[in-house]
Amino acid sequence: MSMKINQVTQAYGVEFQKAINKPKALGKEEKTGRSDSVTVSPKAREKASAAEAENTTALAKSHPEIRQEKVDEVKRKLEEGFYSTPEFTEALADRLMKEFGFEGPKA
Repeated sequence: MSMKINQVTQAYGVEFQKAINKPKALGKEEKTGRSDSVTVSPKAREKASAAEAENTTALAKSHPEIRQEKVDEVKRKLEEGFYSTPEFTEALADRLMKEFGFEGPKA
């Protein structure tokens, strides 16, 4: 059994019209024309900066020592242009594709 509605009754129609014509509720910003804001004092910024520096220092100390031989190798390769060669850029692209789950070049 199906029911077909062709027309809204008079009593329901009035309530329906009231609901449609009812003005929408405005947000706080729309009512006052102002918005919320936050101001951080210079002293609070200094404390946050000091805390960040402490965290960075602790993080650096938790990592192993710098391996100077690796640093020297990278410097040498940069000076020789190793990282600009087509062979290197192709190998890097293949490794990134594999890392992100894409297949390498098809032969």
